[in-house]
Amino acid sequence: SNLEWCTQKENTQHAVCLKLWGHCRKRAIRQIFDNGSFREFLSLAEAQRITGINSQNIGLVCRGLQAHAGGYHWEYVSTISHNNHEDFSQ
Repeated sequence: SNLEWCTQKENTQHAVCLKLWGHCRKRAIRQIFDNGSFREFLSLAEAQRITGINSQNIGLVCRGLQAHAGGYHWEYVSTISHNNHEDFSQ
């Protein structure tokens, strides 16, 4: 069988990576630290939930309308970088 158990988050990440998830309002977000490292989130809502930084402010930075949110630079990304993504949801 080609089926396996996974969490909703894992299933969503898989769909995003395979570009099976189209016409969706959620966009992956990258939080960039001063030292150049970063962490990524599947959506503005996930970024807010994990960091405590207001998602509207993060979105303003991603759209170039504000310089920083919560002291960090943010940007939209087309795909999640599995090598550098850390799961901070636990």
